[in-house]
Amino acid sequence: DRHGQPQASSSTAAAVPTTSEEAMQRPSPMPIIIDTDIGDDFDDSWALALALSDPKRWDVRMVLTATKDTYTRAKIVAKYLTRFGRTDVPIGIGKATPGDAGKLAAWAEDVDVLAYNKSSGGRIVSDGIQGAAELIAASSMPVSIIGLAPMTNLAALAKSHPEIMGKVRGVYAMLGAVDTCYESVPIKTPGSCPEYNAAKDSTAAQLTFAAPWPMTISPLDTSAITIKGEPWVRLQQAAASKQIFAATVLETLRMWSGGGYAQGCMESDTLYDVVALYMSSSLAPFSMQNLSLQVTAGGATVRAVPGKFVNAGLGWIEGGLDNFLEEVADSIISASLPADLNAPESKALVIPGAAAAHTDKHDELLIGAPHGFSWMLLLGFLACGGFSLAFKRGGFRCERRGSAEKGALLMAEGEHTPRPSHGWTALNVVSRSNHFECDA
Repeated sequence: DRHGQPQASSSTAAAVPTTSEEAMQRPSPMPIIIDTDIGDDFDDSWALALALSDPKRWDVRMVLTATKDTYTRAKIVAKYLTRFGRTDVPIGIGKATPGDAGKLAAWAEDVDVLAYNKSSGGRIVSDGIQGAAELIAASSMPVSIIGLAPMTNLAALAKSHPEIMGKVRGVYAMLGAVDTCYESVPIKTPGSCPEYNAAKDSTAAQLTFAAPWPMTISPLDTSAITIKGEPWVRLQQAAASKQIFAATVLETLRMWSGGGYAQGCMESDTLYDVVALYMSSSLAPFSMQNLSLQVTAGGATVRAVPGKFVNAGLGWIEGGLDNFLEEVADSIISASLPADLNAPESKALVIPGAAAAHTDKHDELLIGAPHGFSWMLLLGFLACGGFSLAFKRGGFRCERRGSAEKGALLMAEGEHTPRPSHGWTALNVVSRSNHFECDA
């Protein structure tokens, strides 16, 4: 874990804002792959929530789990994606190393990976590095990699797939400490401040620096910040009001911390990784410098020639940090589930005895029925915001929670549509607000 509780550093240095040319070159939304050691420090959870909260800014193509127990980390990601209604985002299992998945492992222990792949529309790729390489190669636009973990996966990707380098727009990483160490202590002796993401696998960090992709980093100089004041109050209020993104983030923050960060506390944990994600979209709040850097064997980030020229955020322009925190809070608070999916979990498909079932895009219901039966369906839209779908004949009942017209009631008779490939009957029911295709 990253040690210490560093606070925000400030800078009055001249800003290096994003130029109009850079803005024109930046696709919107921007295709990204998030490489994360989610479950250790909580900043990865903040970053994932922010990325998913603004699909007009970030097009999350994959979440790749990094270091230690990457399988359990994939379960943590799967639970977040389910909560946020984004099981369309593939999860890649990255290179495992010794160690566990951290304090959020218990929260995700009920995730069934096989069921997630089959029933929720989710997809977990066992070889995440290969999957990421294929995704980048197939993309019509350059893909940005958001590095929120030790560089183990990124080094493996660069080494095994050099052919994709030209299709990587850049690596945006929470990495290193240039002039400021933990606890906002100035670095007086070069090489004296090993930062976690660089030091945990310093060889991988060195290989990542050696790769030809462009790199932008948010070192401890800018990333050691917390949310406090009015943005933090608004986030807590949104969580208390059950806004799904804010509520999920604060629920898991409190679980991760062992009961800390109760309602009314003064500030969040340290954000670290959120800054690197944000830099992929805008450099406007930061004081940036193009530096020649090396990663030492001990995991320190030092100025050196020769070295890798890296765009490094060394401070915040005047007002930049306040604007950044407001924007982060606004994005998470205003986020909504896709397709008006208002259930906190997509576990609501319950079919005792059914041969096969899955949901697709959160508004279609697929269910199996033996060929040759005639069905009468009753769709009861319940006041609680869900509905039940009961078969008149067939021996089982299906219930799903989701968005629906409250208080509406619709009777519909299904038509036979034999499927010769598997001998089942397709059944279509259309309500005033939803289309359900019943099939197996």
